[in-house]
Amino acid sequence: MRVSWLFRHATLTVRFAYQRVVRGWDDSALWSLDYHLTKTLGAQLVLMADTTPSYPPDRTYEQWTSDLRHYGQALAAYAASDSLEYDRVYPPAREALEWVTENLGALWT
Repeated sequence: MRVSWLFRHATLTVRFAYQRVVRGWDDSALWSLDYHLTKTLGAQLVLMADTTPSYPPDRTYEQWTSDLRHYGQALAAYAASDSLEYDRVYPPAREALEWVTENLGALWT
């Protein structure tokens, strides 16, 4: 029984690695898409705040990087939370996704 579990685990590990290389995400992301999206997008926004030399013309560099960091951290907090914290982390995460929607065209470096 243990050998079959190890074989199945190894098979899934290889399959998921292949999927990440080919399409950028694997099937396990669909098991909890809210977690996957908030974890990856939150980390990306924070990294963008730390590394971007660019900002939209209607804001200062400081405003832009502050917003990127703030909304990235809100998404990361949602991803790191458990169900008991849902009422606390959901509203800021939703606001962050709305901010991303409003600023989608400006998310470049």
